Amino acid sequence: LGLVAFLGAALLSASDCEGSIAVSRTINELAMAELKVDIDGCKKTDKYGCSDFSTEWGKNLSGSVHAVLKNDLGKGSHFIASMHIKTGIFPIPFNLQCKLCGEPCKFKVPILDKEMEIKLPACPLKASSADKKFNVKIPTNDPIPLKLAVDGVINVYNEAGKEVAAVHVNVRTSKPSSVLYLSETALES
Repeated sequence: LGLVAFLGAALLSASDCEGSIAVSRTINELAMAELKVDIDGCKKTDKYGCSDFSTEWGKNLSGSVHAVLKNDLGKGSHFIASMHIKTGIFPIPFNLQCKLCGEPCKFKVPILDKEMEIKLPACPLKASSADKKFNVKIPTNDPIPLKLAVDGVINVYNEAGKEVAAVHVNVRTSKPSSVLYLSETALES
């Protein structure tokens, strides 16, 4: 479920409206799992659940996740995120590759110049299923008042190197550290 939480957190995006967050994502491949994420206030859905929603800063984001990991994912399983972050005219590349289990994912966030570490579970990630409700408080204030756009793809590979998931992510916000807060919160559950 940690992998699903990571992918779910990565799906967040925000609109150009000050003080609001709008979310959209496209899952192009998901051979390793079944996934359905329902979010209260969803505007658009597909076979994986909510693909487009919005909320406001300071509000709660709630819904439910149904996830089934079909096969174990071993020590060599990893993900590659190929993103571009834009706060002005020119996008800054942000590429990240981490194992899915067995060691923490460490990276530095450009723009914020902040070191991050995401604790990941031990290997292997065992085939399992979970149904979970969530209710996450979105921060009211953020000390970094920058408009932010993030666009890219997250690809997930099993230990044999076969792609088992591909998710296109488009993020727009005026408060980038809140997106990171949501990601860290989702990963801790």
